[in-house]
Amino acid sequence: MRCDGNYYYVDTTWGDPVFLQTDGGSIPEEQQIQYDYLCCSEQELFRTHELDADVTFPSCTAVNDNYYVREGCYYQRFDQDRMQKQLNEEISSKEPVSVFKFSGQSAYEESRDRLMNGLIRDAASILAQQNGLSSARYSYQDDPVLCKITVYWQYE
Repeated sequence: MRCDGNYYYVDTTWGDPVFLQTDGGSIPEEQQIQYDYLCCSEQELFRTHELDADVTFPSCTAVNDNYYVREGCYYQRFDQDRMQKQLNEEISSKEPVSVFKFSGQSAYEESRDRLMNGLIRDAASILAQQNGLSSARYSYQDDPVLCKITVYWQYE
């Protein structure tokens, strides 16, 4: 796909909720749509995909129109202030999900422990206070292959 003069990969089948439900299970609503392959670079795509040898595509190295970049949750390094702001804004607006997408393994590893053992716990405390709860409930999905951490918030 070409956006603003740059080429990107798009895989519309990856994370398809209809396909994911073929095993008879159900998927929680907030987990039904995945954007990992919406305007992604070849670096991102080739973590999980392999092109056929007889197929030629243009170079796809830009990230400007990547879904996570446009949504403001793409990080090239650990950025405590920006991550805390993202969490606070999403909790204040009762977003069901917070996503942290990292540019690569180094940024992911640098941020993972700080997020899991600090920022997310702090955000959960804020969530509890704002909703009059003794504690907040959340679950998370840690995906080292895609360099992504997803937090699912429960507001009840």
